[in-house]
Amino acid sequence: MKQKHRRRALAGVVVSTLASVLVLGAHAANTALLVARVTAALLIIVAVVLFRFRPKYAEAAIGPCALAAIHAAIGATGGVAASPVHPLLYVLLALTSALLPLWPAVSTALLAIAAEIAIHLIQGPAVLPISTLVAHLGLMALFSAMFAALLGAEAFAIKKKGEDAVREVLDRVEQDARDFRLISSALTQEPRESSGARDPSEILKARKVSSVRAIRESLVDVLEVVRLSVKADAAMLFLLNEEGSKLKLKECSSNEAERSIVEKPIAASEGALGAVVKTRRSVNLCPREGGRGLGYRTRSDIGSFLGVPVLDQGHLAGVLAVDRTSTEAFSDADEELLDAMARETQRAIESERIFADMDRVKYEQERLYEAFALLNEALQIDAFAQRLLEATQRIKRLDFGCVTLFDEEKELHTIVGVIGKDELANASYPNKEGGLVAMALKNGHRLPYVPLAEQADRAALELFGKLKHRDLESVKVFPMMERGRPLGTLVLGSTEKGQDLSREEERMIDVVCAHAAITLANARMYAKMEEMATRDGLTGLVNRRRFNELLDEAFARATRFERKISVMMVDADHFKSVNDNYGHPVGDLVLKRIAALLQSEARRTDVVARYGGEEFVVILDETDLEGARQVAERVREKIEAEQIRGDFGRIKVTASLGIACWPDHANTPEELLERADQALYEAKRKGRNRVVLCATRCASPDRPAIRREERAT
Repeated sequence: MKQKHRRRALAGVVVSTLASVLVLGAHAANTALLVARVTAALLIIVAVVLFRFRPKYAEAAIGPCALAAIHAAIGATGGVAASPVHPLLYVLLALTSALLPLWPAVSTALLAIAAEIAIHLIQGPAVLPISTLVAHLGLMALFSAMFAALLGAEAFAIKKKGEDAVREVLDRVEQDARDFRLISSALTQEPRESSGARDPSEILKARKVSSVRAIRESLVDVLEVVRLSVKADAAMLFLLNEEGSKLKLKECSSNEAERSIVEKPIAASEGALGAVVKTRRSVNLCPREGGRGLGYRTRSDIGSFLGVPVLDQGHLAGVLAVDRTSTEAFSDADEELLDAMARETQRAIESERIFADMDRVKYEQERLYEAFALLNEALQIDAFAQRLLEATQRIKRLDFGCVTLFDEEKELHTIVGVIGKDELANASYPNKEGGLVAMALKNGHRLPYVPLAEQADRAALELFGKLKHRDLESVKVFPMMERGRPLGTLVLGSTEKGQDLSREEERMIDVVCAHAAITLANARMYAKMEEMATRDGLTGLVNRRRFNELLDEAFARATRFERKISVMMVDADHFKSVNDNYGHPVGDLVLKRIAALLQSEARRTDVVARYGGEEFVVILDETDLEGARQVAERVREKIEAEQIRGDFGRIKVTASLGIACWPDHANTPEELLERADQALYEAKRKGRNRVVLCATRCASPDRPAIRREERAT
């Protein structure tokens, strides 16, 4: 594609260059004029070749060729300042702006402007004064811009007219689908304009159009058979609206062009048609005064009329009517035939309705299956939010959506997933601030009941308490409940008008949210089980099993990047006496306070774990021996200064700490942990409440680090 554009551009450059030589030569004399004539011949040859062998490239030659021809005429009729042919340049620029694509039109305009400036520079102000040059350039720009604007406006008008025509056809199909009961009137109309990828509901629209087309084709055939069978001039099918107050002509077969004139719905209580509707019986009559009183108008006088009711499962759906200009009444056989054809008409509509229902059910089942498959893959809460939003986008693509989680203990709502870039991501707010999300969880029903478009004060809408959010044209909050317990919500909305969810879509999303609530409960249970397996139940710190895994990982990183790593062992002094003198609950409180102090001193990359009993261990990533000693001293001082208060009064405890560093003191994670433990017991032996550094040196601390895989072999 790029090579094709390059070739077209090259053709334009060649033609424009030849045209420029001809333009300048047309205003010169002697040799220059000879060169111009030769160039003109070459230009004509190039243009002919382009038109003959490369029609697509001819666009590049039209403007320059015409420009060269006009300038040749200008040079022969008095020059650029006085030639009566010069206004043809403005006509040329107007035509190229209106008829040629953008780049040939722009190149022609630029070439014309450049030619005027070149003539002024070469021949001087005597031939083309500066005032005349400015006037010429202004008129060129004006004609080019004016006709380009007019063309753009005309193109926009044509496009708008086409879109309106398409919309009108789709509206007619939508109404036909409602009249044929293919869709429920309660369903809101689907949006016909969508940005980005195709909306999933387009599948149902295509089926709807296909069903309406099939029904209309069947009706045309049925009415044509009816008209010919009873020797009528016209056969018509009128259907009632959903309120039963109006009749509208849906199809007509006539031997006269545009015989039926029913453009608008007519009252279901008027004339002979109204009699059929009211009595639900056939009406056979020869009207007086040329057909007045039938309930509809025709171009010709009506001599006889026959109408039979069209029933849909015992309910009146419309009227099948025939008429003719002769005064010969329709026979009983005609009435029986018309009644049979009315039943056949309704069967044709009913069959398409069944197909439409089957497609709708299939569509819903496919969307729900995809949604359930996505949700079943989510074992973690973060993944759950993204999967749920993706699942809902399979049903309805909207430009706003988020998932909120509710913490019953803290009475806190947290937004864990957002569609698109939004400042709401990971935001939290208390339940007491209220809002639509809190109300939906409290009521256990989706909100709002009334669409935003029908609400008078949309500015006062609060979704997430006092948190700011986008200005939305439509929004719906779906609660996620599990056995009556609120877990969170799914919020869907749009900043565009006409994007409200239909009832069918709301029902599908309700089903998805019911399944999502179970998935969310399972994800929370999975997270809780994972925490129980890796965390200490008393302090909330990493347990010993998980600590050993994290130590191996940290040691592997330190070995790979040749960075130091330190391990700090912490043991509460005289902890047994605390349990003996004050009881185990007080001892548990002491352990919790020490764990909290250790966590407050640790960095995000450090690991704090309860190693066993009153012992704690800390992995200090990328920390040498001196850095670890400083951290240990701060921890020791804070523990010593801490006063633990309760019903028992207040007590103070101290702690002993031991430190070892890789690669100074060990070659393996196990050896590093053993060296830190030895330093801890050395601190105990020396009197407690102190920090002791490992005194045992590695066998060869200066040698290159050995990877774990190499050590294993």
